[in-house]
Amino acid sequence: MSKFDGISWTTYNWSNGLVSDYINAITIDAQGNKWFATAGGVSKLSDVSTEVTTINGNHLDLYPNPVQMYFI
Repeated sequence: MSKFDGISWTTYNWSNGLVSDYINAITIDAQGNKWFATAGGVSKLSDVSTEVTTINGNHLDLYPNPVQMYFI
């Protein structure tokens, strides 16, 4: 996944935070966080901290229900 800030590109992958290099779906929540459903789990990119957070565990609750997902 690559992000352009208007000046430069930043690429996120397994080596710098994403749980997997294979992204299956992307969605954006009400706070502007980008969520990535990958082959290995779920990762979140926050514009506030510009860091990737990996969600660990076997269960993930998503709200609102139903959740709108965009498949690429």
